[in-house]
Amino acid sequence: MASVIACSCDELEMDSTAFMMVHNPWSSVQGDAEELRKEAKTLDQFKSALVSIYRTKFDAEPEEICRLMDEETWITGAESKDYSLKCSVIESKPLRAMAFLSDRRLPRFTKTPKDIRKLMENEIQEHTQEMPQAP
Repeated sequence: MASVIACSCDELEMDSTAFMMVHNPWSSVQGDAEELRKEAKTLDQFKSALVSIYRTKFDAEPEEICRLMDEETWITGAESKDYSLKCSVIESKPLRAMAFLSDRRLPRFTKTPKDIRKLMENEIQEHTQEMPQAP
């Protein structure tokens, strides 16, 4: 959702080395076939809403945005023009913050760039070592 939040802003600025991931919405559901169909319909509705939000910052047709979402596309600030992303690219700054999913129950994204995956693994390892152990 971070890319959706960013695209909801009046102006979008990206560091030249920052990544924006564009992907389909996903969820977790339990139940019978009817419950699963309801969840699929809800996800389709969310995707439609997300495409509308992305269109405010991508100079692309809905079909192209859907393709980017389907392919789990990672875009750097430096590549933003290649993807018709309307943003200002700013000079690279040292990394100050990073957000990532570490809940093992959630699906893993399959196309995370190697540099980002390594950074995330190092952060998890570092924070795990700092956590106090239960008695």
